[in-house]
Parts: sequence; structure tokens; C-alpha cells
Amino acid sequence: MVPYTGLIREVNVDNLLECGDFALARRIDKPFSSKDIKIFSDGSGIVTHDASLISDLFEHTPNMSMTMLRKEYPIYTAMYDLHMKSSDDDWNGGGVKPWKYRNKARKVRDCFLMVYKATCLHGMPSKYQTRFENLKEAQDKQEYYEMLKDDIVTSNFKKSNFYKGTGHISLRHSPTALNYWHYELVLVKTDGDTVRNVKYEKDKKPEQMNLKQSFVNYVWNAYLCKNFWVNNNPCKDDIPMSCFFDKRVCNFKRQIAEGMNKCMFSIVPIVY
Repeated sequence: MVPYTGLIREVNVDNLLECGDFALARRIDKPFSSKDIKIFSDGSGIVTHDASLISDLFEHTPNMSMTMLRKEYPIYTAMYDLHMKSSDDDWNGGGVKPWKYRNKARKVRDCFLMVYKATCLHGMPSKYQTRFENLKEAQDKQEYYEMLKDDIVTSNFKKSNFYKGTGHISLRHSPTALNYWHYELVLVKTDGDTVRNVKYEKDKKPEQMNLKQSFVNYVWNAYLCKNFWVNNNPCKDDIPMSCFFDKRVCNFKRQIAEGMNKCMFSIVPIVY
């Protein structure tokens, strides 16, 4: 998990998927409950409509932290809480100072993993809706929303109207000092902006949702609440480790990283 000099700082996910599909695990910090998740005969799952975990997952969907699972990677390792609290813990591409991260990793007692295939998330389309407070704001965004330009031309624009837009999901490799395999789920609007900090409102009707809520609601219902596996890697093939090298591998720092893996996680190193 601990990165070292010679690994690519940020892997391009589009290029990575040309080499094969891979799995991403989201750790849920609560005991697994069959009341929340129904498992089908093929091993895939679906979140029940009234599951208690929906609120937390909904609000954490923008920039959701996930961990890539490789074939050699013991899946239980993704259950570690690495206590990464700031941007200072992002990996900058160099060596990692062991003493700085002492006692940063712990095994969560009650947790489970929701595991998704990358191809079921990356690049998938989404819809959302928003209202504009004034005509100038609407004019600046008119090319990105259905019927908005027509309403502006015909003077039918009203700040109470909802207009529909489109966007997509993007997976972003975002390695940290203790987890080279860390990824984030990014929600991207058609104009290129990203969605952040959404609040879950259980009883809010879909037609009343604002941009952030409607975007996340669509992503949740269309992708995240289904087609996942619990504590199981659905990807049978593996992506070669060479796909993550930038040709400058430092064997000395690699050995240090492997030693840190053994020390901090008490497992066989998973960076080869």
C-alpha cells in the first residue's frame, strides 16, 4: 500500500481500463446487516429502500474515497482506517517518511466493503436539475441545460423553473502516503465543474431537489445502490503492475515501502 519512487503519481483511469477492468472497495464503518443489503444468487447486492446507511453514503458520494483491489491484494486490507486527515497526507511522488505515519493505520472492528467494478462507474452518464436566480446567470449557462435557451429567447424564463442538465461520473486516482491504491469518485457537470458537499433529505421529492441533490440522487439510484459485491472482488483478471511504473523505480525506497507494509499492516506487501 505504501508508495515509492517510480510509481506513477496519478494514473489515467481511461488508459488503465484499456488494460482490463478492476474493482473498487468502499469501506462501510458499521456491522453488515441483511436488513440494509440484499444479496442475490450471483453474489451481487442491492441496498434496500429504507436502509440506515443511505444517508451517510448519499452525503459522501461526491469525492467518495475508494480503494482499488488488485489480484494480489488481500481484500481485508481495504478495511483499514488510515487516518488520513489533510492534503499533507496526499502522496507527492517521493519517498514516505515512516516516523510521520506511526499509528496511522488501524483495523476497523465493525465494517464491511461494498465493491464495484470500475467499468460500472467510470464515465457513466447522469442527469440533474437546477434553478437560476436571474437572467444573467441563466444566459451564462444556457448551452448546458435543456430548454433554457428556448425560454430565454421566448422570454419564458422564470427563476422558479427547473432546467435539466447532464453530467457523468469520473474515477480519479488520488494516492495517499499510506495507500497508493486510493481513488475518488468525482461527479462532473457538463460545464466541467464538480459537485461537492451534498446534504441528504430523506423525504424530499425528486422534483424539488436542487442541482447537487438531484445529481447524487440519480447516481445513487442508477449505480451505487446496486451491482456491487460485499467483501468480494468481482474482477477475476488483474492489471499488470507495470501499468503503474513510470520507469524510475527506486529499489531501495521500494524495499523501505515493503518493510513499512509489513510493519504497519502485518501482512505480506501488496506493492510488487
